[in-house]
Amino acid sequence: MGKKHPYRPDYGVSPGETISECLSALALDVDGAAFRMGCASGELKGIIAEGTPISPVLAAGLERVLGPPASFWMSLDRRFQAHRQASL
Repeated sequence: MGKKHPYRPDYGVSPGETISECLSALALDVDGAAFRMGCASGELKGIIAEGTPISPVLAAGLERVLGPPASFWMSLDRRFQAHRQASL
């Protein structure tokens, strides 16, 4: 067999983009999702605009409302934030 090369993408996927896609698939708006998550709509809008990191509490809310587990959201955000820092 040939050499194995680890997968190391040179891009970061914005959690906000994924959240927007999930909201669209569920026919939810940001305000309605934030209400269901128990957070301020400004917090969710900040994440979607790629400015605000996801806290464990927000990740739990995303899990409750959108479905993917909190660990998914935390991991996605961690990789995205690391890519942002490396790009500066």
